[in-house]
Amino acid sequence: MDLSEVRKEIDETDDKLLELFLRRMELAKEAVYEKTYCGKPLTDTRRENEILERVEKKSGSMSRYSLRLFKELITLSREYQDALRSLELLNIVIIGMPGSGKSTVAECIAKKTGRSFVNIDTEIEKAAGKSIPEIFAEDGEEGFRAIEREETAKAGALFGAVIATGGGVVKDFRNYEPLHRNGRIYYIRRELTELEIEGRPLSKSLENLKKLEIEREPLYCRFADAEIQNDVTLQEAAERIWAEFCGNAEKQNSAKEP
Repeated sequence: MDLSEVRKEIDETDDKLLELFLRRMELAKEAVYEKTYCGKPLTDTRRENEILERVEKKSGSMSRYSLRLFKELITLSREYQDALRSLELLNIVIIGMPGSGKSTVAECIAKKTGRSFVNIDTEIEKAAGKSIPEIFAEDGEEGFRAIEREETAKAGALFGAVIATGGGVVKDFRNYEPLHRNGRIYYIRRELTELEIEGRPLSKSLENLKKLEIEREPLYCRFADAEIQNDVTLQEAAERIWAEFCGNAEKQNSAKEP
């Protein structure tokens, strides 16, 4: 076999190696989901050692080089899984004043990214079997907040979802932990005169909205990881949130690099 034939076969082998490497990383991605949903730790040193022992036994005189290769593969898999967990499995949570566009913006993000969309107000109505105005009329705000707390806990336990909260979710700080535990929280800001008030029990007028804003502004800021000004189209606001979300994940991953 002359040199040109050797090089040709090397190129063909490299193509196969690349294909196998990409497949291995896809499997690493699937492992992240399984580990997360089963509550298992991301890193399994026992499993990693088993891989290296198997490689060493099968490599013979080339074990020194094979081990170096597979140690690097394991390192790359860890980095990739860390990135996946921080981005793909992290929820995007949207808070803000009633009528600020939380649900529409969240739905835009979900459609753009293929993520599941959860509207906590919708889940509250399903759980109660009646509309939010009816809940307030029949059970009062206290009754509504109790159901909201339950549905917020359920939503916060999801992975990789886009969650639209109710405007008053921040009134109960017990809602913070489930939303923040596996999510990045975005506070959507919008001018009061631009807020929708139809069908909203606590924000029936501009005067009520002003009172709500004074009461809730510090609470929104307390919950939020980031703030987004919704002074553009709802689609553009969704793009702003997604850009910040991806940029933050990239920063987090870069900070982990030596």
